[in-house]
Amino acid sequence: MGDWFARTFSNISTTQRQTLIAASLGWMLDSFDAMLYVLVMAHIIRDFGITKGTAGLLNTLTLLASGIGGVLFGFLADRVGRKHALMGSILTYSVFTVIGSALHGPVPVFCHACAAAKADARPRTAPTK
Repeated sequence: MGDWFARTFSNISTTQRQTLIAASLGWMLDSFDAMLYVLVMAHIIRDFGITKGTAGLLNTLTLLASGIGGVLFGFLADRVGRKHALMGSILTYSVFTVIGSALHGPVPVFCHACAAAKADARPRTAPTK
């Protein structure tokens, strides 16, 4: 497999290689944001005194918000342009991150779920001409 990968990777242009690396890093950071919540779940349960069921519900809300955000911002990207949709996505993430950092208790976890709406803010439909 390594030989095939090396041959394929060496046959692409510098621009294609940079695009692939940038997309891979973006995907990695996006996935890290979702996985970080799972990694600290035991501490959230202990520190906030919530049940495993509630913690699972909050994780479910985070994943649902991510999917809803992907569809919503994808729809907006098709209607108002990708630049404005991305700006709205970043604004959504920023607002809920600030709110979550200023409050205590389980509210920051809810804000993380709302901020996750930005996580998949990429257009999901084919671009229209």
